[in-house]
Amino acid sequence: MAQDELLDLVNENDEVIGTILRSEANSNPKVYHREIGILIADSQDRVLMQQRSKNKKVYPLYWIVSCAGHVSAGMTPEEVAHKELQEELGFDT
Repeated sequence: MAQDELLDLVNENDEVIGTILRSEANSNPKVYHREIGILIADSQDRVLMQQRSKNKKVYPLYWIVSCAGHVSAGMTPEEVAHKELQEELGFDT
């Protein structure tokens, strides 16, 4: 995924008010943008986690949710969830 993909800029009510580059959104805690996180659990309530790459700028080698990603401009969180599940885990949903 491109570091400088375009994201929807949203207000505190989750209304789209413009766009912002991912690199700008991640470096400015005063702006709102959308991200998704997915937890995958089995019938015994065990949760699949993944370890971030050592090459990640933020929290390298940390354990995180099963799947996560930024919501690209014009996409819905649901669309991004399906895309990220395929990209990160190879799951067709």
